[in-house]
Amino acid sequence: MQLLMDHIVIYVSDITESDKFYSRLMEMLGFTRIRAYVYQQGDICFDVRHALREGDAHKRGDPGVDHFGFRAPNRGVVDQIMMDMLAEGFDDARITEFENGDYALFIADPDGVRFEITNYSIK
Repeated sequence: MQLLMDHIVIYVSDITESDKFYSRLMEMLGFTRIRAYVYQQGDICFDVRHALREGDAHKRGDPGVDHFGFRAPNRGVVDQIMMDMLAEGFDDARITEFENGDYALFIADPDGVRFEITNYSIK
């Protein structure tokens, strides 16, 4: 039996601020907003919700999900997403080129939840 992933829920501290981030990023990743704070691509949805209680922003290496990874068809797409997100004021972003030629953008939402957009080398 094979089960398909259906949805991912992300809790955020400020839904208004996070909506600016997610609406822009999800659009660039090919997701469509299907209702307030819910984005769909194919059979999977990202559901962004206001946190039920206060807490610290996520830090890399803490228990929990480290990041969500997406595959880009070429480096130009990675660069375009980086430029667009920086232009929108989301400056917690960096490009990393790995020794094997993989080229990745790492960007965090206002609460520190990270996304990776990578063009994988064919070497």
